[in-house]
Amino acid sequence: MALRSSSPCRKKPCSTTGTSTWASGRRNASKKCATRTWMAWIFNGCKPWRNASACRASCGPPRASSIWRKNRKPAPRCSDVMKEEALHLAASARDPAQKLNLLREYLQAFTLRSWHESEAFQSVAFVGGTALRFLHGIARFSEDLDFSVIESSAFRPLTWMEKLKRDLTLAGFTPELRWNDRKTVHSGWIRISGLLKEAGLGAMEAQKLSIKVEIDTRPPAGAKVLHSIIQRRLMFGLAHYDLPSLLAGKLHALQVRPYTKGRDWYDLVWYLSQRPPIAPNLFLLQNALDQTQGPGKLAAADWCHHLRQRLATIDHPAMIQDIAPFLERPEDTALLTPSSLQSLLRDGP
Repeated sequence: MALRSSSPCRKKPCSTTGTSTWASGRRNASKKCATRTWMAWIFNGCKPWRNASACRASCGPPRASSIWRKNRKPAPRCSDVMKEEALHLAASARDPAQKLNLLREYLQAFTLRSWHESEAFQSVAFVGGTALRFLHGIARFSEDLDFSVIESSAFRPLTWMEKLKRDLTLAGFTPELRWNDRKTVHSGWIRISGLLKEAGLGAMEAQKLSIKVEIDTRPPAGAKVLHSIIQRRLMFGLAHYDLPSLLAGKLHALQVRPYTKGRDWYDLVWYLSQRPPIAPNLFLLQNALDQTQGPGKLAAADWCHHLRQRLATIDHPAMIQDIAPFLERPEDTALLTPSSLQSLLRDGP
């Protein structure tokens, strides 16, 4: 398309009823010519004459503007901005494990914001280690997103996941989402193709960055639910357990999980080192223990004693191996010595 590039037309404006000098007898220009004239007016400062050919006769054919040069880079699409933001965030880290953590955390925040927009937090509360990260800034990253149902009447996870897929696609990602609701704990996967390769973390386009989502549809009773607006990568609102209830969930996991998970013990160190101390929600903890172990098998009030016994049998190298890739500061593994853990458990909250 040819457009005048610099100063507006200096010739005397044409009459709105004048005839064309190059198409004798025609009073009305073609639609194509009219379009060219309108754009010439926009870029050259001319008035939009009704008779396009008359204006062309007066002003001459418009010439190409520099902003329409073929070698000009197109403006980035809105859909690419968030993906570029995620890649820029990952590029700020040198260590590949930290790059992966930052990418995953951005997508976790994206998921939470999408669910907030779907009004999911009228039905579920954010729980677990990732909630501790987003809400209270614990210095370790997380893999999963965990939730507990608080109101079942508007519980529609498939609707939330469908919207999330649309949002991810519009943001420039290539998502694959799956959902399984056959068990009490509903679970799903968010997988993003191509992102690891673009971030320099994978050689194959098919390699996927994965986030697991779990929703406990029959959580134990007794949790206290709060509502907060937070900003971590993105801004959104959510429902979540308070700190004593989150601690109760962590103590339950430490007592009943059949394998050693270093992230559980690191979180425990964080909880027990807070000042003022955080006392666990014992009512929630007792209900959780009764639900999984049977009524009366374990007493919630004896959690310190139970964990000291458990600590004597754990695989310490496996604990460190599990937590190390997720720490903001790898040196923090030095905090997880058996002696320091025993000291914290002896003193209690």
